[in-house]
Amino acid sequence: MVMGNTREETGSLIARGDPTIFDLTWDTLPARLERDMVSDVDVHAAIALYRRLYPELSPAQVFLRATSAGRSWRAQLIEAEARARQGAPTWVYQLDYPSRGSGGRYGAYHMLDIPLVFANTHETSADTGDDAAARAMSAAMSDALIRFAHTGDPNGGALPAWPHYDLANRNTMMFDTHTRVEPDPRGEERRFFGRAPYIQPGTY
Repeated sequence: MVMGNTREETGSLIARGDPTIFDLTWDTLPARLERDMVSDVDVHAAIALYRRLYPELSPAQVFLRATSAGRSWRAQLIEAEARARQGAPTWVYQLDYPSRGSGGRYGAYHMLDIPLVFANTHETSADTGDDAAARAMSAAMSDALIRFAHTGDPNGGALPAWPHYDLANRNTMMFDTHTRVEPDPRGEERRFFGRAPYIQPGTY
């Protein structure tokens, strides 16, 4: 199985329907996170974590990262970990390549990988751009999944070697303008949110 997530999943799940997210301040962020993070962790501790790890992020960007990690990314991690414990061959990716519309403020949001995987960057509905960088990203992603469909293994082509996901290394293909494999990306975020029970949004 190939499994993936986008770094700012909630850029489309929440922010596109509510542009007031981009008016958040450090004072108003805690209450909004309390409502939308869907994770039983202290919101002030979450904000402190993101401000320490990524001091360049704005309150809105912290909101997108924390809600994505707390309510969306956790489900993908839980499944990848379960497959790793079973020894089931699994390759994990993360899309960091940001959207191009609205100044990129929505980040790498939920389903931005779809036009890349299906080589549809030229479509007007795609928010990937259709320049050389977007087409190269699309070619890398679509070629990997075509190889996986043909052979059961996405490795080959121009991609760096893509190891199976395991609990020791958590190797993840990071699709971006500089695509690479990283061990345990966002590991501090994973450990922080992993301390709380996970509630799948839509099941309560």
